[in-house]
Amino acid sequence: GFDPDNVLNVTLDPSEVGYDAAHTDAFFRDLKARFAALPGVESVGETTSVPLGIVNAGAMVYLEGRQVDPTHPAPIIMSERVDPEFFSTLRVPLLRGRGFTKQDDQHAPLVAIVNQAMASDMWPGQDAIGKRFSVKDAEGPFIEVVGVAGDGRYTFMGYEHERFFYQPIEQNQSPYRTLQLRSSVPPDTLAAEAQAQIRAAQRNGRGRQD
Repeated sequence: GFDPDNVLNVTLDPSEVGYDAAHTDAFFRDLKARFAALPGVESVGETTSVPLGIVNAGAMVYLEGRQVDPTHPAPIIMSERVDPEFFSTLRVPLLRGRGFTKQDDQHAPLVAIVNQAMASDMWPGQDAIGKRFSVKDAEGPFIEVVGVAGDGRYTFMGYEHERFFYQPIEQNQSPYRTLQLRSSVPPDTLAAEAQAQIRAAQRNGRGRQD
């Protein structure tokens, strides 16, 4: 469900060196622009977890308008937070609807992209686009489905039909993030320059807490 070839993962958590939320966002914006300008880099995506990686997140999902059966708890569905460039960088196919945009920020209505498995299981025989669900409780706040992505492997290779959804990273910010660099050159040849750009971004002060 994704293409890992020629992708370099760079994982950072600026909060470990004292960056607050605003400075963390500025630091990642600066660093992402620096990575995108490197020779051979074709695109840069941002995510809070890497498919089949060691960090996984999930939540109980409550569908709008559907009563909760106390004998059957709401299902726990895995998810990750990504930026608009994530899907093209990892080549995750978008089957229906739209991708995320920069307008899907903390001031905009909550949105999500679900995979085909979640769409067919949660809303069988219906179009998932426009449906809403909550990860808090049955009363909301509700998240609107704006896109359906292809299925893939997310937590274990053996899971062939795993329900999954994506949320915009700007609506669910985290200091722990991975920048993914898709390149036309072997990814390991970018590692040293990526480290140099991290140090340059830190010296630049964007994201540094005074």
